[in-house]
Amino acid sequence: MLLPWVHVCLLSGFCLSMIGSYHRITQICLGCFILMTLVFQTQQSIASSQAFENDARSPYAYVSTSRDLVSLEAWLMQLGEMTPEIKDQTVAVVGNGYWPLPWYLRMFNSIGYWDLPEVNMIDAPLVFAIQDSAQPTNALLSDSHVAFPRGLRTNVSMTLYLRKDLWEKWIETQA
Repeated sequence: MLLPWVHVCLLSGFCLSMIGSYHRITQICLGCFILMTLVFQTQQSIASSQAFENDARSPYAYVSTSRDLVSLEAWLMQLGEMTPEIKDQTVAVVGNGYWPLPWYLRMFNSIGYWDLPEVNMIDAPLVFAIQDSAQPTNALLSDSHVAFPRGLRTNVSMTLYLRKDLWEKWIETQA
């Protein structure tokens, strides 16, 4: 993509250098056209980098991880040190579009990925529900787990469910 763009930039610079040789009305029309093009491109750049930065229509755009997820990694490390047995239990991730969550869960030995919640998730120490599956997961785990809303990426939320016995143990160690 960059090589054709370089040629377009060189061509536009050459055209701008030749604008002085045209009639006054042509210069005004070309100037208005260039100004409208720059305004349109600026609006598109702002929309793609801010309003639509995590849109499915732009699949190759890099969307940075939420700061909330970065702080979650340190908390998961502390939880793993407090209860080392959870590293060998299955951590469940429910839903689609969960990247970059696998990177932050790499300390766990067993991670399962499901599209919809299953009954056996009640025994899981940690369940991550991406926003498209949050309601059915909440209906299943509301009695056995404590829910924590977290951010995954910009405009993408998830809910972390921590089993209640682990939550109580965590609260005791923090007091």
